[in-house]
Amino acid sequence: MTEKIDILGHPAKVISIIGAPKRKPFHPEDTLSVWLEYDEPVDGTQAFGINIPVRDYSKDDLIMAIRTFAENCVLNMIKEEGLRAKETERLVAKKAELDTLGGRLLSKLSG
Repeated sequence: MTEKIDILGHPAKVISIIGAPKRKPFHPEDTLSVWLEYDEPVDGTQAFGINIPVRDYSKDDLIMAIRTFAENCVLNMIKEEGLRAKETERLVAKKAELDTLGGRLLSKLSG
C-alpha cells in the first residue's frame, strides 16, 4: 500500500505513476503522470491527476513534488470553480433581465 500524502489537509494515496511522453498540445514535454485518490471525496472529487517533471526522485523529493503539484492543481480547480460560479450567477441575472424584457414585449402584442 502506498503512503498517504496530505493534500491541503486531505489524505490522498498515489494510485499510479506512468510516463507521459511529449505529445502536443497535451504534453509539450515528457512528464510523469501521477494519479491520486482521496480516502473520501473532497468537494465531489474522488481522484485527480497531475504531471510532474521527469526525474529519478528520492522518496522525500517525490512526496514533495507530488504534494506541490497536487496542491497547485487543487487550488487552480477551486479558482476555476469560483469563476464558473460567478459566470453562472451572471448568466442567471442576465437571463432574468432578458425574460423581463421578453415579457414586456409579449404584453405589447397581447394588448
